[in-house]
Amino acid sequence: MFTTTGSETTDAVRLLSAVGDIFGGHRIGFSTRVANVAARFAVYRQASSESIAATFYAAALHRIGAVRVVVPRDAPPRAAEIAGWDDPPAGAAIVALAGVFPPATADAVRWHREAFDGTGFPDQLRWNGIPETAMAINIARAFVEAREALAENGSAADAVFMLVGESGRVFALSAMREFREFLAAEADSYDAPFEPAWPLPDADPRALIARVCAEIDARQARTAGRGDRLERIVRAILTRLDVADIDPDRAAFAGRLTALARTGKDFSADDVFTLSRLGLEARASQACTAAHILSAAPAFESFAAIVGATEEWYDGSGLPAQYANDAIDPIARLLAVAIAAEAVTAGDAPRRIKAAAGTRLDPNMVAAYLAAGVRR
Repeated sequence: MFTTTGSETTDAVRLLSAVGDIFGGHRIGFSTRVANVAARFAVYRQASSESIAATFYAAALHRIGAVRVVVPRDAPPRAAEIAGWDDPPAGAAIVALAGVFPPATADAVRWHREAFDGTGFPDQLRWNGIPETAMAINIARAFVEAREALAENGSAADAVFMLVGESGRVFALSAMREFREFLAAEADSYDAPFEPAWPLPDADPRALIARVCAEIDARQARTAGRGDRLERIVRAILTRLDVADIDPDRAAFAGRLTALARTGKDFSADDVFTLSRLGLEARASQACTAAHILSAAPAFESFAAIVGATEEWYDGSGLPAQYANDAIDPIARLLAVAIAAEAVTAGDAPRRIKAAAGTRLDPNMVAAYLAAGVRR
């Protein structure tokens, strides 16, 4: 039986933070760096342990709302920017639904882009109406962005200087002054890895991740509810497959994780073409991105090799590594059939999947699928 422990909830946060980074247009690790800086700033301000934890988790997940924001492919820059205003409230809703974070976490996500002069979003809060936690996260976010923009050509002081012009408009003067004092006092540790002392309650880490994967599926009408359909197909195939080393729960969860392979703003090479070579390179690239996301969370890293291999072909002509036959993880081979069965028109699926046995798909997996008689 595939099980997880309470300690893996922290790794689920790491994974979802990486998802937010990708959808938010950042490199994986950006939100973690923001969380480290913001939480240490909260410690410097002598905030309560619960407030420090809320700061850390809100900062780590401050871009998770981007999974709900779908920007049209041909949207002009201004329209895309305006669409991004929905990111914080969407993220707050996702965090609140998780039900495991400190109460102030969702509010901090919602209001982390509010501006001191009232020109921020989404609610145009201003002055002391902006919670200190949200203001601290916004400063930490801007600081980390400035550091990345400077790369190796500037110091922390240079990054802070880039923010000075926003004092009194985006950031409160007192907050910026305190942040500068914090950096000076903690020059050697302001961005060191941080672990909140406030423990998360017992939770099912798979449920947290599956919920966000469902959000990704819902971005397109065709894939909405896809995780549930894949689980049904996977479990049906396994009833007709004599393979003792495949845990049904683990395989079903891996199927939900394949949503992480659709992280692009415009992923036109969808898995609807999974039985053809059309779009193979794009699909394999997205599968590698999903594997990279999973690698950010040690507790779920074992799924990286599975999801990353779903575009390998049984005959060795797939990507990215051109593995063949049993060199491909058995769950990846199972998912290749399930993904095809979910994507292809129901009435045409058995014929097309049978025709792909031995080339795209594992013949044993195909035989089990046909025997199960499952449809999309």
